[in-house]
Amino acid sequence: MERRELLKSGKLSTRGLSMNNTKLTSRILLLGLLVGMMVYMACGGDRQRNNPLDPARPGAEVGFGLTAVGVKSGVELTWSGLEFPQFERFVVYRRAAGQGEFEQIATATANAYKDSGLVEIVEYEYQVTVIVGGDESRPSKVSKAAPLDGILPTVALVAPVEGQRISGSFQIVAEANDNVGITEVEISIDGEVVVTRREVPYAYAWDVSDLENESSHTIRVMARDAAGNESVVDVHGSVIIDNAKPQVTTVALSDPSPVQAGTVDFELLFDKEMDQTVELAVTVGRENPFDQLAVTGTWSSDTQWGGSVTFSGSTGDGLYTVRVADGKAQSGTFMDPDVSQTFALDTAPPQAGSVAIEGGIGSTNSNEVTLALDATDAGTGVAGMQIANEPSFDGAAWEDFDGVKVWSLASGEGARIVYVRFRDGAGNATASVTAEIIVDVLAPTVRFETPGDNDALFGEVAVRGIAEDNVGVARIELRVDGELVSAVDNSAEMGFTWDASTLEDGSTHQLELRALDEAGNPSASIGIAVTVSQRPPVVASIVVREDETGQALESLIFGPGGLNFEIAFSKDMDQTVDPTVSFGARSPFDQHSVTGTWTNATTWTGSFTVGAETPQALHTLRVSGGLSSIGQPMDADEGFQFRLDVVPPETSSVAIDGGARTTNSNQVTLTLSATDEGTGVGE
Repeated sequence: MERRELLKSGKLSTRGLSMNNTKLTSRILLLGLLVGMMVYMACGGDRQRNNPLDPARPGAEVGFGLTAVGVKSGVELTWSGLEFPQFERFVVYRRAAGQGEFEQIATATANAYKDSGLVEIVEYEYQVTVIVGGDESRPSKVSKAAPLDGILPTVALVAPVEGQRISGSFQIVAEANDNVGITEVEISIDGEVVVTRREVPYAYAWDVSDLENESSHTIRVMARDAAGNESVVDVHGSVIIDNAKPQVTTVALSDPSPVQAGTVDFELLFDKEMDQTVELAVTVGRENPFDQLAVTGTWSSDTQWGGSVTFSGSTGDGLYTVRVADGKAQSGTFMDPDVSQTFALDTAPPQAGSVAIEGGIGSTNSNEVTLALDATDAGTGVAGMQIANEPSFDGAAWEDFDGVKVWSLASGEGARIVYVRFRDGAGNATASVTAEIIVDVLAPTVRFETPGDNDALFGEVAVRGIAEDNVGVARIELRVDGELVSAVDNSAEMGFTWDASTLEDGSTHQLELRALDEAGNPSASIGIAVTVSQRPPVVASIVVREDETGQALESLIFGPGGLNFEIAFSKDMDQTVDPTVSFGARSPFDQHSVTGTWTNATTWTGSFTVGAETPQALHTLRVSGGLSSIGQPMDADEGFQFRLDVVPPETSSVAIDGGARTTNSNQVTLTLSATDEGTGVGE
């Protein structure tokens, strides 16, 4: 088996064969000898083998001049060049230093290769071979290298924090970490390195006592690891120098403003440690500098002072100012006088207030009501109120004053009274004020007087509604198809004219009546349905019957005798009003009246006897004057016509077989002749 085949099959490891297999070794030596002889013969036989990359060059290892150099996250390899025209490629092998066999990782045609993506800090070993004329050389000497650290260190500024105000000697503290190790940490202030630390703690004591007050400064911290990786954190304006004078931060009163007459304790807090050997000057007073009252007290700590002053009824109500002066910080800085704290002294109660229930109405349908409250105070203002359903105010708590309050009246119906009193910011209270209301839960009732339920309507319709209540009706409303069309306040009756003339014929509409009483109780809604009937009644059909038999006559040609006219209308009619029914021929003056009566709400039946004096002609039946059941006049009808024929044919003749006098057969032909001026000879 050839060497390259052994390499492909994996039986040749590391760049050589196992020396334990003697037979295989012998074959390889013989193969090497044959290859060497062939090369020798091809090259002239006496050529000297000086090229270190020549596969036939004797020696244990090939001197490639392989160099491995560690870079960040990888290793760069370089080796010697070539002189063979049959050169094919280089083969690169690698293993972790001293671990296992070499494994092929790449091929190259140049004399350099970069091995990337390696585990950092771990050392690797490399060898290179060359393929010439299909044969692979012996491996190069081993070259070792480890990838450099490419991970940046982490760095953070622990103190100061962003926006921190400092004074005196301040400790700058940083933290830094790295996967391998931190070599040094630099701390810079305003761009100048002030200290380099190579071990923890990474800190610097910064003296700011001589720096400008309220000045801002930038701090930078840089961390560097052994591979030279650097990380930087900047905090801009994070440090502000504070050399301010001491100030009063809090003035607390034992009786918070406003206060009443009596002794009031004061507690003062300062923002700096104070010199307790220096006595504070604390006074209270109004605008006049001569009415100042001294507050006597002592230091309870280096930042806290306490004192008291007594007010009498003659001190006078008004706004007072606390004045603090002469305080000295332990650093020797004196405070500026402080007059920022004020409080009110108030000894008079508010003026008598008022309360109204539900805006002052006389009744309500709920025990839950809204109160409107009003009171004034010339001193500290109205601050609280107390509300009760009993004059004793038992169990009633004081609460913040509000002009509106939702309140629960005493349970049940009838007259209910609410009691209220007010107090100002100093705690001065008024006498009670009251308001009364009647609780009424009985709802009103409503009804329609006109129209009636299921009535048919047309034109302008008069609607009248009535409401009734035990106390009083506050409002009555009319809705048509859900839309409010009329409302009357403070009345128990409603009259409304509803224009239905533009509504669709046959359409149905809902009329709804509703009322509210003075307590706000709504009535049950009463609704009726009405139908709009815009079209006037018309004649729907006319049937003529024979008077004697009552049989309907299909022909519209009538002879002498009694006729009954059965007229059907399209709507229910007013049966107290008979229609006007007549018939006639050409002249309107030859009309013949038909008398009759109503058979039912839609049918009227009349009769007429046709005699010889009745004109023989085409007649038109005229129907008018009828009213529908809701008072709509009918449309006059002249659509029915019939013919009267009361005269028989005038002349007639008959001839047998054309007038022959004799015949030899009993079957003869008759020739008939007759004339009629009316409807003609029918038969």
